[in-house]
Amino acid sequence: MSAESVPNSLEECPRRIVIIGGSGGIGQAMVEELLQRFPAAEIAATYFRTPGQTADDRLQWHQLDVREPLQIEALAADFERVDWIINCAGFLHGDLGGPEKNIRSLQLDFLLENIKINTLPTLLLARYFASALKLSPAPVLATVSARVGSIEDNRLGGWYSYRIS
Repeated sequence: MSAESVPNSLEECPRRIVIIGGSGGIGQAMVEELLQRFPAAEIAATYFRTPGQTADDRLQWHQLDVREPLQIEALAADFERVDWIINCAGFLHGDLGGPEKNIRSLQLDFLLENIKINTLPTLLLARYFASALKLSPAPVLATVSARVGSIEDNRLGGWYSYRIS
């Protein structure tokens, strides 16, 4: 978040922020930064297995498996209004495999898991949080990825499932 993008007045500041994947590396950094930048905001952050390390009176942790549409729908039902949703959930490697070094190592199950975690949740967040976002004067729905997800910065090739998703 650049200095130019920081809201100029209290009316422009988000009051309610939801961070999806708040316990991961990018998500945890986002939670900490937003708590510091917006002292009047309430922040809800999600985790898959373990809540993040940050504790604050303005921060609520919610367990969420982004692969489960009904869990996203249930989370959205907890919020009347949301100003910002920032999706930091991401999958690069796990039980089904890891980043591909070459196209021959592409595995369908691994690709589909990447799509379930890295792509589908953004659509479901838009669907289920639409009415809560509409109540905000300046709604934001953003998805953040690691640099390895860049299509432009792909000099080495590989990582197909992550980049596709």
